[in-house]
Amino acid sequence: MSKCITVAQIEQVKIAAKRLKKSFPDLSHTRLLDIAAYSILGVASYHEAQTRLGASPGDEIDDVARQPVQVASDQGPLAPHKCHYSGYTHLQPALSVGHWHFFFETRELCFDGEYVPYVYELDRLRTTGELLDFTLQLNKKFWPKDEVERFGICPDYQVKEFLRLIDWLCYCYFDTHIQGVFSPSGKHMTVNWEAALQERGVSAIKPFPYDFYETGESLFKPVLKRRARIQ
Repeated sequence: MSKCITVAQIEQVKIAAKRLKKSFPDLSHTRLLDIAAYSILGVASYHEAQTRLGASPGDEIDDVARQPVQVASDQGPLAPHKCHYSGYTHLQPALSVGHWHFFFETRELCFDGEYVPYVYELDRLRTTGELLDFTLQLNKKFWPKDEVERFGICPDYQVKEFLRLIDWLCYCYFDTHIQGVFSPSGKHMTVNWEAALQERGVSAIKPFPYDFYETGESLFKPVLKRRARIQ
């Protein structure tokens, strides 16, 4: 039996699609609506959500996924079906810290703690200023307490986890920490991620040790700073 979908839920999908456009500017509006509909309602497409809009409780609806739709009720608020980046790209992250993930194949960073994935290209963090600017942008992103409790999303964009992920990538590909790569002795640097990743490959990425910051750098001993890729 298929449950009906409300007008309020359709509007929620539209809002999510607009937010998703910031992360995926090249995707069509129709595709963004489909992703948002799947993320929030668990249906295969936005068209299916519209089909279910106002349907009677006993109506049979043919759907692709046959997934139950979660609806708001007297028992509690709507709990969205989360859509992770891996879910529709079929890629697995090479490195994860908190809700932040790094995908080697596309050189993309993804935050999966929001309504929909927030994606950013690693190659756009080429300079000291670009890293600082993006970090400050993340620091001002947060969600109201009622939305966090209602939808189960992360209250902020986990700046600490993001920096630790970049820090670990720096160790794996440049043999030194994030400051040594982006701002040694306060110097402004330029980083060539593409060259570093191509040279060492995905095998250079080791699992992130979550006790690393408690035990210190003894877990990873820098051997040689690759200055050829840091100018």
